[in-house]
Amino acid sequence: MPKYLKVELAAKTGSLFFLDFSRREERAEHCPFFIRRIQKESSAFAKGVRNGDRVIKLNDFEIKAFATFLTYPFYPESPLFLYSRGRKEEARKIFKELGKKTNREVDDHLLEKVESDILKKDNETNIEQYTILDLFRHKDLALASANIGFAYMVNSLVFYGLTFNLVSYAGSIYINNTINGLVGLVGYVLVAFTIDKFGRRLINGGFMICGGLACLLCMAIEEAARESVDPAPLLEAQKWMAFTGKMFISGSFGAIYVFAGEIFPTPLRSTGIGFVSMCARFGGFFAPFIIQIKAGFAKYLVSS
Repeated sequence: MPKYLKVELAAKTGSLFFLDFSRREERAEHCPFFIRRIQKESSAFAKGVRNGDRVIKLNDFEIKAFATFLTYPFYPESPLFLYSRGRKEEARKIFKELGKKTNREVDDHLLEKVESDILKKDNETNIEQYTILDLFRHKDLALASANIGFAYMVNSLVFYGLTFNLVSYAGSIYINNTINGLVGLVGYVLVAFTIDKFGRRLINGGFMICGGLACLLCMAIEEAARESVDPAPLLEAQKWMAFTGKMFISGSFGAIYVFAGEIFPTPLRSTGIGFVSMCARFGGFFAPFIIQIKAGFAKYLVSS
């Protein structure tokens, strides 16, 4: 998406891409259904109460996904994609249908001119079919791919790990969930207005380091609370330190999204983004298991 905008707006738009995540996190009733279920069952388990409520509420994300699934057959395929795959007649049919809807005449002569322009551009750019293996054919690109993939995985692990761990924070889970979403929003806005001034590496690396230090401080505070006569103030401080870590890791997530889009060369950009997004899914996969570690401080140690 940012590549369709002006250069000076691309970074801000890309880093603010994740604002919708914070908006959904702000309200407990709009949490993804799996987070809501984990929160309910974890709270009930901690109180020693059997939780019989199995009602799962759909949030706006699931509703939109379902709506997209229902309307998918009505979306036309990209004519450029069809031409690149040699499906000329299908592309022509779509162009003619679009002409009818916009009251424009699309005859064979016009289509031949469009097709000749497309073929000319294809020949000029010498378009090739790339795979994920091409990300590792050259040393510099391979190192960049591995580095960004690892950063995506770490960001996802910490982001969802801190979110899932809300049930262990002091205070109301619903208030904590609202604050958790708001601090994420603050992180995205900070990145949007600093990433051009200080650079991608400094902002992304700095936010990741600060998020890791916040998790380490959470670990130290929890250990101190275990030995304290009055642990309540320490647990409250630990909660806000965790929110600080969530703010920094949210900002890092927004920055790495912009960084990745600029690192990969144009022919491999979509393949590269797909690869690092796959790496992020590994981090999201392991996040629920991290919060099940019995030693509470180890959760923050892993996240840091």
